[in-house]
Amino acid sequence: MPQKILLYYQIAKRAFELVPRRKKTIRLLHLDHQPVEGPQGLILLKYRFSNAIYYSIGGNKLTAQQVIMKRPAEGQEIPFTVFGLFKQNDYVLSAAGNDVVLTRITQKSRPAEIIRNTVPYYTPNLAHS
Repeated sequence: MPQKILLYYQIAKRAFELVPRRKKTIRLLHLDHQPVEGPQGLILLKYRFSNAIYYSIGGNKLTAQQVIMKRPAEGQEIPFTVFGLFKQNDYVLSAAGNDVVLTRITQKSRPAEIIRNTVPYYTPNLAHS
């Protein structure tokens, strides 16, 4: 419980810091990974985004700019979401050889079933006008 309160405090603090900024767009500034000594298959993923309030990696909310995680297997995609002030960027973490790749998901690159769910419920019938 105290960790959840601390997380929401950090989110609120960062949100208030972003309010006076003129540009509130989210941009990737830095992404790096390195293997962790000890158990094999773990990596230290370091990332930095401008105007980011918090991150969600695989469903876990974080405010830290680095995380120790299991290296994604070939073909496995881990959702990575960056939340800003009234903005959100969706990414996918995947492995390519010895590298970890961060790919941004846009409307054009999403599968058809996801795009279909974003269509408004009301569409005017233009055939009768």
